[in-house]
Amino acid sequence: MSEVLRYEHAERVRDFYREQGAEREQARIIELLQKIVDTPPAEWEAPFRGMTAESLIALIKGEN
Repeated sequence: MSEVLRYEHAERVRDFYREQGAEREQARIIELLQKIVDTPPAEWEAPFRGMTAESLIALIKGEN
């Protein structure tokens, strides 16, 4: 196998895993936002209670 073919194959594999990771992250964020939307604020539990825009962003980033 030539070096060019190996490089191209490696790039395709990396792209596949990048896309897979992006899809997983998108699903995680959608699930998190759906949970927030589906739960009335009076029933929010930590970490949703008292949520601010900053805390929501931190939650999406996985910092909480």
